[in-house]
Amino acid sequence: MLDLAEIDLEIFDETEILPIIITTLDQALDSFNKMRDAEGGHILMDMLDRNQNIADLLAFVENKGRLNVQQEFDRQLENVKKLVAQDKIDQDRLNMEIALIADRVDITEECVRMHSHINLFETTLRQEDESGKKLNFILQEMLREANTMNSKTSDIEVSHKVIKIKEEIEKLREQAQNIE
Repeated sequence: MLDLAEIDLEIFDETEILPIIITTLDQALDSFNKMRDAEGGHILMDMLDRNQNIADLLAFVENKGRLNVQQEFDRQLENVKKLVAQDKIDQDRLNMEIALIADRVDITEECVRMHSHINLFETTLRQEDESGKKLNFILQEMLREANTMNSKTSDIEVSHKVIKIKEEIEKLREQAQNIE
C-alpha cells in the first residue's frame, strides 16, 4: 500500500525549517492570546454591568425596605392599640411585638454589607492577579446577604428585586468560573 502522507525528514535542513516552525508557532500563540484578551475584556464588561445591576436593584431594596419597616411598625402599633383597648396589656407580648419590628424587617445591616461586597467584587475583578476563587467567595457572601434580605422582608416588590439580585449573582458566579 502506498503511504501518501509519509515524509522523508532527511531532505529538510533543520536550520531552514526550525525558524519557520518557530515563527508559525509564535504567530499562533499571539493570535490565541489576543483572542483570550478580547474574550476576557467582554467577560469583564459583562461582570461589571451585572455588578452595577445588583447595586441598582439594591438601591431600590434599601428605599423600599425603609418604608417596609415603617409599615410593619404601624401594623404592630395597631396590634398594641387593640391590646390596650381591651385592657389586656401583656408586657411580654408588647416586648415581643417590638422585637419583631426591629429584628424581622430591618434589612439595613444586610444592605450595608451588600454594598461592601459589591465594591470589593469590582475591586477584585479589576486586579491583574488570579482572582477567580476570591470572586466566588465574595459572590457566596453576596448571596448570603440576599437570602437574609429576602427572609426578612414582607414586601412583595422587595422580594422580587432580591430575587433579581440573586439571579445576577448566579450569572456572575457562572462567569467567574471562566476566570483563572
